[in-house]
Amino acid sequence: MLVELCWTLERSYRLSQQDIAAVIHAVLDNSTVKLESPAAVRDALAHFTKGSIGFPDCLIVAKAQHQGCRHTLTFDRRMASLPDVEVL
Repeated sequence: MLVELCWTLERSYRLSQQDIAAVIHAVLDNSTVKLESPAAVRDALAHFTKGSIGFPDCLIVAKAQHQGCRHTLTFDRRMASLPDVEVL
């Protein structure tokens, strides 16, 4: 749900990174919404607000780390700035 939400906010509504981060914060703080892995979402949000990587990519890496993966492999060179990401 969060990935699609971010994509829609960015592409359809042209929201800034800061505004998208505020929406994600609001979802995290909403007691009526239950997320699959809120700790991973928080970590992803921290990386998202510090750089130029999209939230979905940050979430992929954060979820992998929370599942015990030591590295995330990708073809996306932009993701190389995220921790424990290796570009193939």
